Amino acid sequence: MGQLHRLGRTEAGRRSEKPCRAQLGKCTQPTPHLLSPEFTPRAVERLAELRQKRNQRFEESASKKLFCVIDEVTLLRPFGSSGIMRKQIEHLIAPTEDPRYVMHIAELHTPNLPVMLGSTTIFDFEDRLLPSIVYTEQFDGSLILQEEEQVDRRVKGFDRLRAVSLSRKQSVQRLCALRRAFG
Repeated sequence: MGQLHRLGRTEAGRRSEKPCRAQLGKCTQPTPHLLSPEFTPRAVERLAELRQKRNQRFEESASKKLFCVIDEVTLLRPFGSSGIMRKQIEHLIAPTEDPRYVMHIAELHTPNLPVMLGSTTIFDFEDRLLPSIVYTEQFDGSLILQEEEQVDRRVKGFDRLRAVSLSRKQSVQRLCALRRAFG
């Protein structure tokens, strides 16, 4: 499911962005996967720099918001040591005091969750000066979706997922319990 994925976890996000000056065309554009030959060490470095700049711009703007839903299974599946897992959970807990970050957890045992979104980010632009776009990552690459119908399906899927997930407060409580479990 989408952004706030500094941890390499599956999450769904919906971000509110200020208007940008780039003109967007209608397209479905595949981008190469990190493990593909097109991704040289310099390309990976540039991608990391881009994400850092995007994070910095987000931090500097009081009007931007990030809504995300994290599939609980991604929090339970160990990745590295207990110390690494604890640090990842702490990384998710850290921004929860900031009202611009709204995080929900899609519980593992909730039936019929629409988790088919995968790692997806929906960019909604202020004042609707530009149409919403979707960035979705998959096993072998990623896509930028701009067709209204494709974007609308992902927005509705995200909204359904968020509606059946834990509340913001319950999600923070679950993260704190997981942090204790990883010692």
